[in-house]
Amino acid sequence: MATSKIDDFADLLGGMPDEQVADLADVAVSTVKRWRAKLDIAPYEVSEQDDPLPPGLAEGPPTEDSLDAEREPEPVPAPPCVKVTAKRRVASWPFGWAPNVPHHLGRGDVYSGERAAWLWEHHRDICVPFPPA
Repeated sequence: MATSKIDDFADLLGGMPDEQVADLADVAVSTVKRWRAKLDIAPYEVSEQDDPLPPGLAEGPPTEDSLDAEREPEPVPAPPCVKVTAKRRVASWPFGWAPNVPHHLGRGDVYSGERAAWLWEHHRDICVPFPPA
């Protein structure tokens, strides 16, 4: 006996909208409706349990914990020493005999104290804590 494309999806009839069954079976919606009616299966009805909440309310009203999760994470404190992982020319270097004069950071340079804190704050993308943990 020959089977049609939609025979594999018989268990979904009445359990989901005809449009979704049609998409899964790759047939027209009218074909699914005729097939469901022939098998005497009632159409799918959305219950209150299945009815999705409007966006933003799917989880219910915000709680103090969910509001905390949306806040910015606490800043990571600067380590006492940092190692530079890439060469970079820093346009403004607030240390040394000529503050705010360009400064060249070399790969592998290690800085401590206020210089490490400044680099960690302004150039964290090229700094790692030193020595590594």
